[in-house]
Amino acid sequence: MIFLAVTTALCSLVWIVISRTFFNIAADTGAADKKQYIEKTVRRKSVFSALLAKEFSRFTASANYMLNCGLGVLLIPAAGILLLLKGKTLVDALSVVFAYAPGTAAVVLCVMLCMITSMNDMSVPSVSLEGKSIWIPQSLPVPARLVLRAKACVQLILSGIPMIFAAVCAAMIVDAPLAVKLLTVLMTLAFTFFSDMFGMFLGVRMASLSWTSELSVIKQSGAVTIILFGTWAVCAGMAALWFFLAYGIGAAAYLGILTVFFAAAGFYFLHWLDTKGAEHFAEL
Repeated sequence: MIFLAVTTALCSLVWIVISRTFFNIAADTGAADKKQYIEKTVRRKSVFSALLAKEFSRFTASANYMLNCGLGVLLIPAAGILLLLKGKTLVDALSVVFAYAPGTAAVVLCVMLCMITSMNDMSVPSVSLEGKSIWIPQSLPVPARLVLRAKACVQLILSGIPMIFAAVCAAMIVDAPLAVKLLTVLMTLAFTFFSDMFGMFLGVRMASLSWTSELSVIKQSGAVTIILFGTWAVCAGMAALWFFLAYGIGAAAYLGILTVFFAAAGFYFLHWLDTKGAEHFAEL
């Protein structure tokens, strides 16, 4: 009955909206009203802030871009809320089943969050989406590395901020020492940073500018395929390594090693973007 009531209310709402707007849409002649220029005061921005705002505008202007590359923005905080509500049951079950490997719950939750954040791949097609207009960012009087960093920061911000919330939720429900709780947060953030930088690396190296539909670079490019399946394979490898070998060193040591590894790999790709990546971008 509740489902019927909610469905009926939503259908009624849609009917009201359509009935009020359909005639205007159907009878539209296509003539546009003349707009009068109104002088406005624009706040001055730094170079990087302006580039970052441009990239966010590009992301929010495309429904295909947001849906296919940014779904994790909603799923990550949803996972955090779900962990607060039902996560304790999962943690207790993992603790019983894998009693021989203390800390399994923390590792599994980290892997789960890493797999969710790997669904965000905004940085991968960001260069290719410039298309034939690639000359515009190339001709700007700013270093190429700032352009690439601005593109990378979109994913880092939209993935990193929700991940802090979700990782803290995971740490709260895990029955583990403080070191493991802290590394649960740090490891997932390090993986988020790594996946962003690795995706940006692939996006620059495998840029495709001669496309006719943006969906071809958002969903069907080789770089997107590699980053999605590659990061999933890394997550599966993290879990397999823990269950078959690494549980002997403890969760704190294992998560610490992973944190250092992903942070180091992320900074390596960041250095590449600032040097060789910037040169490659300028020559596209």
